[in-house]
Amino acid sequence: MRQLDLTAQDQHQATDRLAYRVKEAAESLAISRSRFYELVAAGEIRVLKDGSRTLVRRSELVAYLDRLEEAGDALNRRARRRSPSRS
Repeated sequence: MRQLDLTAQDQHQATDRLAYRVKEAAESLAISRSRFYELVAAGEIRVLKDGSRTLVRRSELVAYLDRLEEAGDALNRRARRRSPSRS
C-alpha cells in the first residue's frame, strides 16, 4: 500500500482550495466517482459547471459530511431511546 507523505506546504494548499474536480472530491470523501454522481443526482451534493469542467466547492463537501454526521447522531439518539437499560 502506498503511504501518503504530505509536507506542510501540501497540507496548507489542500486546505486553501476552494473547489475540486469530481475525481478529487470523490477521493476526499473516500467514495467512488459513481457514488459521487449518485449523490449529485439525488441532490445531496451540488456541483458547478465551468465549461466542460465540473467543480465542487470545498464548503459543499463539508456541508454533506455535516449532514451525514447529524443523521448518524439522530439515529444513535433513537437507538438509545429504544434499547432497554442494562443496569
